[in-house]
Amino acid sequence: MKRPPYVCQYWHTELKEFHSLPASLTELLDFWSVRSCGLACASSALLLLEGIHVSVQTLFNACVSIGGYTAQGWRHEQLAQVISTHGITAQAMPLSLEQVIEKLTTSQLIIASVTHKFPCDGRRGGHLVLLYALRNMFGQRFICFMDPTTWGKTHHAVTVEQFSCSFSMKGIVLSGRV
Repeated sequence: MKRPPYVCQYWHTELKEFHSLPASLTELLDFWSVRSCGLACASSALLLLEGIHVSVQTLFNACVSIGGYTAQGWRHEQLAQVISTHGITAQAMPLSLEQVIEKLTTSQLIIASVTHKFPCDGRRGGHLVLLYALRNMFGQRFICFMDPTTWGKTHHAVTVEQFSCSFSMKGIVLSGRV
């Protein structure tokens, strides 16, 4: 599958007047920006699969209205439900590494729970990225992803081994039209 468009999770990138807003509002926007990775991944998937732009803020409103956010982060089931309302089949589920590889080879996308920048230090999850392909390069297998952080603008692939170090075994599988 081709690379999904980059969608930034940081809300201020879409607000031209961000710097002239009251401090309390910019703090609120900053709070939600660092928690909007899954929403940005959903927006990117909708652009790629359906050719429609659904803003991070629109997805935020829809998810929050159905109880999709807790102190632990976005509830995958509710995020999948919101994505499904836009014509994509989306299912939250536990996933083994083998299932991730199989789904990527059958042109499905996955919003995967990983640790930011894929460290191999024992941490798993806490950040969401959009997986879109499995590639063989330089004698190794790589998982290609769209990461909605600024780091993700220049990083698009990680070895399967490094991915597995930070993958929480949870995700949302996305595929074509309903």
